Amino acid sequence: MTQISIGTDPKTGKLIRKTLYAKTIAELKSKEIQVRSDLKRGLDVHNSGKLTLLEYAWKWYDLNTPGKSHSSIDRYNRLIRLHLNLIGHLKLQEVTQSDIMLQLNSLGELHETKRCLLLLLKQIFRSAIGDRLLIYDPTAYVKLPNIVRTEKEPLSEFEVQCLEEADLDDSERCFVNILYYTGMRKGEVLALSKRDIDFKKKTIYVWSAVEYRGNTPNLKNMPKTEAGVRFIPIPADLLLPLKDYVKKLPPGGLLFSDKDGKLLKKSAARSLWDRIYRKASDVAGCERSISPSKKVIYINDPLKGLTPHRFRHNYATMLYYAGVDVKEASKILGHADVATTLRIYTHLIENQKLTSADKLNMYLANAK
Repeated sequence: MTQISIGTDPKTGKLIRKTLYAKTIAELKSKEIQVRSDLKRGLDVHNSGKLTLLEYAWKWYDLNTPGKSHSSIDRYNRLIRLHLNLIGHLKLQEVTQSDIMLQLNSLGELHETKRCLLLLLKQIFRSAIGDRLLIYDPTAYVKLPNIVRTEKEPLSEFEVQCLEEADLDDSERCFVNILYYTGMRKGEVLALSKRDIDFKKKTIYVWSAVEYRGNTPNLKNMPKTEAGVRFIPIPADLLLPLKDYVKKLPPGGLLFSDKDGKLLKKSAARSLWDRIYRKASDVAGCERSISPSKKVIYINDPLKGLTPHRFRHNYATMLYYAGVDVKEASKILGHADVATTLRIYTHLIENQKLTSADKLNMYLANAK
C-alpha cells in the first residue's frame, strides 16, 4: 500500500491523499505511475475511479434534463433505465469501445433505439471528460451502419375506401378528416380547440401540441419546431363537416377531450386511434383474436402500417399533385427545413410514371 498526495482541499487547506493497493511492489509502482500521469493530464483522480457508468448517467440525467421537453426526458430515462444493462455496472474509466458495441449489438434490429442510445452515450462521455473524470471518449470511433429508411407511402385507394366506409362516430370521423385534409401531426390535432378554427378565413391556426409525461398530457405552446406555428387552409371537403362538428362543442372547447373537457390522456388518445383502426379493419375483412392479456391481435391485416403519421405524408403528396410549390408546402406542413419537404417531392417525382415529355405534351394539348 502507498499514498499519493493528489491536491489540497480548498475548504480546509489540508492535503488530499489517494491510497493505492496492489499484490506486488511492481503492480503498486505501475498504479502509482498511472495516477501521477493522470494528475499531469488534469484528471480528477480522487473521483474518477469511484463512479460506475450507470451512476454517472443518472447524475448527467439530473443535471441535463431540466428544461427539456417531456418526450426527451422520457426517452433519456427509458434509455438509461433499460439499455445500459450490460455495461452500466462498469466503472466509468473501464468502459471501452468494445463494451459500447456489445451494448448496441444487443439491441438487434432496433435501429432507432441504437441510434438514440449512441447519441446519449456520446453526451454522457463528453460530460465526463468535461468533469475531468475521463481523458478518452470510448464512443469517439463507434459508428452505426447507415440504415436506408424506406420512404413512407401515401395512403392507398383501398385504405382510403376502408376509412370512408368504416362505421366511425362523429369524434372519430372528425379526427380522421382533420388528419387527411390538413396533414397535421397527431399531437397538434389533439391540442385543437374551437377558437383555433376560423371558418370565415377558412384556416386552422396551429400553435400548440400535446405531449405526454407517462400518461399525463401537457399542452406545449410550441409544436415540434418554430416552423410548426402556422395557418393551414381548410379545403371545401373538410369545411362543412368540421363546421357541423364544432357547432356541438362548448365555446372554446377542445375538439377532442375527456368527459370533463380536458386534454385526452395518452391511453385515451391511443384508444381513439385503436377504435378507428379496428373499425376500418372490419371493412378490410381483417381477422382478429384476443390474447390472454386482453390485447387485440390482428391476423392477415391488410391495413398493417396505417398510422396517423401516414396521413401527413399523404397530405404532402396531395400538395405536390395540386401544384403547390415546395416552399409553400413546407410552410403548410410546418417543416423546420424545406429540405424535408423537398425529399418527399423528389421521391414523388422519381416515382412518377409520366416523363417530362409527357407532361409537356399534356400541357400543350390543354393549352390548345
